[in-house]
Amino acid sequence: MIRWLLALPGYRTAVVAFALTLVLGIGGTAAYAYWSKSTQIAIAGTTRSEVPPGTAPVTANPVMAPRPATPSGQTCAAVLSDLEMRPNSFADVRFAWSPAAAATSYVVTVRSTAAKYDQTQTVNATQANFRFGRLPSDQDGKPVGSSSPFYTKYTVRVMPMNGTVAGDPLYFTYEYEHYKSNNCYYSNPTGAAPVGDIQPACDLPPFDSGTDYVQARFTWSASTGAKNYLVTMTAQNGSGYGGEQVVTAGSATFSMLMPKPVPGSAAYLSRYTIRVQPLNGALAGDPRYLTYQLGANSHQCW
Repeated sequence: MIRWLLALPGYRTAVVAFALTLVLGIGGTAAYAYWSKSTQIAIAGTTRSEVPPGTAPVTANPVMAPRPATPSGQTCAAVLSDLEMRPNSFADVRFAWSPAAAATSYVVTVRSTAAKYDQTQTVNATQANFRFGRLPSDQDGKPVGSSSPFYTKYTVRVMPMNGTVAGDPLYFTYEYEHYKSNNCYYSNPTGAAPVGDIQPACDLPPFDSGTDYVQARFTWSASTGAKNYLVTMTAQNGSGYGGEQVVTAGSATFSMLMPKPVPGSAAYLSRYTIRVQPLNGALAGDPRYLTYQLGANSHQCW
């Protein structure tokens, strides 16, 4: 009898599927149902219902892009002392920050519309020097001249990179004055990204408990300058469930396998963080976030 079963096409696949459901903590009754359905399909020489076309699966411990952490703790100061800068019509200002885990480089952008200033550097260290205009000083340190459009506020954006994989940027404001070059402070993102911003939204299909897969769909308007979008879905309960895909259009759909009956304590029943980041080759925009919650009998998003 055992030899006959082993000879059946797909029998080993069904046994592996049964073992995986137990390892993933689905539970006995659900595991048997999953194993039973897998066995029937495998023995028939086919596979279990495929992931719906045009969607990405949510699985346990998926392979994702190695995203670096976000830098923090910014500082800023002129490289030279006030006395050393007195005859100069420029000032070199050093921006620095704390290291971000897994970051191999940083793309630093300093921008001001008022000063018509827009410069970007890629550095491997946790600091970068930028040159600004400056009024020379007299022997008492007072500015000589009156035209000084460079004394204004600047937005500084530090994007951590792990190779070609972008993280989440650190933003801060640099307020540049003749007598003060170390005034920088936190600010909300103000559009210093190399591609346009996006605002993702939830577009969930009705929850159908009779299907093998539950689908979660997210949409956004096209970003100016972006050619594709990296979309990531990560469980917040630490179970390791998630998924990732790169799309060119303004939407992405994930599919979650739901064994029957659905156990109420399955690890994949969780809140998920949805992250959408516009990209154009090596240029990475600011990621935007949503929260998706999957339950045994419903799902919602905000």
